[in-house]
Amino acid sequence: MEKPPMQVYIVENDAIWASFLKSLLERSGYEVVGTATSYRQAVRDLNLNKVDLLLLDIQLEGEETGIDLAGYINQYLSIPFIFQSSETDVTVIQKAINTYPLDFLIKPFRKEKLFDALYAAHGIIDYKRQYQEQNLMAV
Repeated sequence: MEKPPMQVYIVENDAIWASFLKSLLERSGYEVVGTATSYRQAVRDLNLNKVDLLLLDIQLEGEETGIDLAGYINQYLSIPFIFQSSETDVTVIQKAINTYPLDFLIKPFRKEKLFDALYAAHGIIDYKRQYQEQNLMAV
């Protein structure tokens, strides 16, 4: 039985970059289930849709940042995420890393770096699914 494609949600304030990521992922067999430019839009969508992984920028439209969104995700949704940002402030990067992303990609990055991060994320997500299924069967 073939595995369904990984469902990715993109949170990015730059429409051109978001479109590029969406196109790149879809051409490579990933399913992009949505995009958002702000914290509020992402929270609304993520509470309604099944998502395997988030690609998350730090700078978003509005007052809240991607770091704020990562905190919300960790507390309420438990969706793995990869930061991808052009942020250079070490203090901000450290705050982002303290939210436990699967990876942190500095923009601009080579597509191979993105796919390496996605491949590693896929392994982690598959492992978590198998663990959850085994625990459900044991109950």
